[in-house]
Amino acid sequence: GGYQGYYSFEWEKLWHPEIEEPEAALAQYPAEILKYFS
Repeated sequence: GGYQGYYSFEWEKLWHPEIEEPEAALAQYPAEILKYFS
């Protein structure tokens, strides 16, 4: 890598009402994103 920029997290519950509540998704985000950088 070497990427020094920012990453964003989008959770479009308004357009996809069937997905989990954002509180559940945000709690899982750190562990999931680390999989891409490990």
